[in-house]
Amino acid sequence: MAGSGGELSDVPHPPFLFAGIRCALEMVLVASLILLLGLPAQNPIVLAVVVLLAFVAMVVVLFWCLNQQMDRWIKHARGKPTVQ
Repeated sequence: MAGSGGELSDVPHPPFLFAGIRCALEMVLVASLILLLGLPAQNPIVLAVVVLLAFVAMVVVLFWCLNQQMDRWIKHARGKPTVQ
């Protein structure tokens, strides 16, 4: 067990801060783009669909970023490089 812990310390940990900031910026960019294109709608139903679409797109980006971070941690656990 002690030998495997030493092997993992050779590979750097995946960054948390930059991945979180990037994910937040991507979520804001996707939502703002959808809202800017759809907010001039006068019909309340269309407005609700646009807001719901922006929310769903933000959730998709969030889970996509989370999937990337999990893949990096799996690579780290296997001792492979995590930086692309």
